[in-house]
Amino acid sequence: MEIQNVAGYSQRLEIKTVWYDEDGVELKSEFNAWLPLSLGTHEAKTLVSLAPLKEAVDFKVYVREQ
Repeated sequence: MEIQNVAGYSQRLEIKTVWYDEDGVELKSEFNAWLPLSLGTHEAKTLVSLAPLKEAVDFKVYVREQ
């Protein structure tokens, strides 16, 4: 997945990937932590995440300002 800063200034963000099982239940994991992400002006980055458990079938990525 790619994330791009379309703002005219650098941004300091945090991202978190939450994984879900086939019933839509969130899978608790030590990897469900907020991680820092800095993006320069108009910079794009590719985000890569591997499912922490074999039961994971879906995910959501959350982004917030730091």
